[in-house]
Amino acid sequence: MTESGVLIQTLLVAPTGIMGSSLRTFLRTIPGVRVADQVSSPDEALKVLSHCQPNLLLLDADAANGNLDTRLGQLRLAAPTLNLIVLANSWSQRQDALNAGASSALLKGCLDDQLRQAILLTTI
Repeated sequence: MTESGVLIQTLLVAPTGIMGSSLRTFLRTIPGVRVADQVSSPDEALKVLSHCQPNLLLLDADAANGNLDTRLGQLRLAAPTLNLIVLANSWSQRQDALNAGASSALLKGCLDDQLRQAILLTTI
């Protein structure tokens, strides 16, 4: 559990490979964060939302295959209270993610502490 006593059930959405593996490993280092499931696309995320019941979805923008706005809209409709953090490739993509309903959006390559803080602050 986090210092505030919260268990953060996380659904990780990232393409298979080093990015997804690295994010999963990183999430395991944060006290109170549990990776409930990992999928490689927003479509798969929509299918597993009901059974893993996350309170956080961490999305690598590359998993959206160029349809980030649409995919975030679908996720937001399916789970209106879900905290969505997007890892974006550019400042404009970061802004697009926030405009489409992301709770937070960080540039890929951000510091570990920045991502950790975003996760903990978004789910308080």
